[in-house]
Amino acid sequence: MEHISLDLKDKKILYQLDVNARQSNAQIAKKVGLSKEVVNYRIKRLEKEGFIQGYHAIINFWKLGYQTIRVYLKLIDASSSDRQNLIDYLIKNHSVLFILKTEREFDIGFGVIVKNLLSFELFFKEIEEKFKQFIIKKHISIYTHIFHFHRAYFLSKEKDDSDSIVIDEEPSISYDDKDISILKLVANNARMSLLEIAQKLSMAPRTIAYRIRQMEKKKIITAYRAILDITKISFESYKVDVILKNFKELKDIISYCHSNPNIIFIVQTIGGADLEFGVEVSNKEKLNVLLEEMRKKFDGIRTIDYSNVVGYEKYTYFLQK
Repeated sequence: MEHISLDLKDKKILYQLDVNARQSNAQIAKKVGLSKEVVNYRIKRLEKEGFIQGYHAIINFWKLGYQTIRVYLKLIDASSSDRQNLIDYLIKNHSVLFILKTEREFDIGFGVIVKNLLSFELFFKEIEEKFKQFIIKKHISIYTHIFHFHRAYFLSKEKDDSDSIVIDEEPSISYDDKDISILKLVANNARMSLLEIAQKLSMAPRTIAYRIRQMEKKKIITAYRAILDITKISFESYKVDVILKNFKELKDIISYCHSNPNIIFIVQTIGGADLEFGVEVSNKEKLNVLLEEMRKKFDGIRTIDYSNVVGYEKYTYFLQK
């Protein structure tokens, strides 16, 4: 794989896109000390080189009456063609939010957004009907809390002191089909202009702007972020599972994860580990140092283990159609 190098200005631009991908190039330029034209050029270069793979909105799907269920699968006797057929099937399903390839305990993980458990049951039965002969192990869990942190390591910070993005299960609130149509667009392209959204939906740009502001105010839309391929800069991605002896240190562990510049998210689920987090590091030795530090710092950790995240085949944050 071809690797690219980032200078400090690139990193500052990427950090701003990680904080708010919907802000204008002029706003980013002012914050990083470059002209708007140079920022535009650098972003386009990073997109062309494949480091920036897209932009998405982080949506609190619970407020819309949805929930997300995560599935991990371990495959057996599956050829590369069989694996690709499964991935293609998941990619085409509009309820599948993300698909990731992992190593160690499982091979494939994916998240599904549904209105209820019956919808998920019907969805998963279809998968088993088509691919059960290749599935030797499965693990299903339901998201309850999600914390997103910003990539402070871009700025070589020792600690992430920015506000986290937290979405929790909450009662649903009122919305209409026009809101959903807007969400489907910004979920897959958070930098889409108001004019382009308006043209696609045959609505006035000012109406689009008003509805987006209202959804931000109601915390339906909680953030806009860039989708990055960190392998382009020789970084590695891991998902870490933490099992606790008790929950006395849970808040402290979450605070520790937030402050660490390389930890980019935490999820809590029903059916999964007590705490799960994602980390991006330059090599496995850095991961081992982090995990050992956590073991020493928190007596309440019973076990801590990790899986390699090889890459994403799909990444969005809402229904596609």
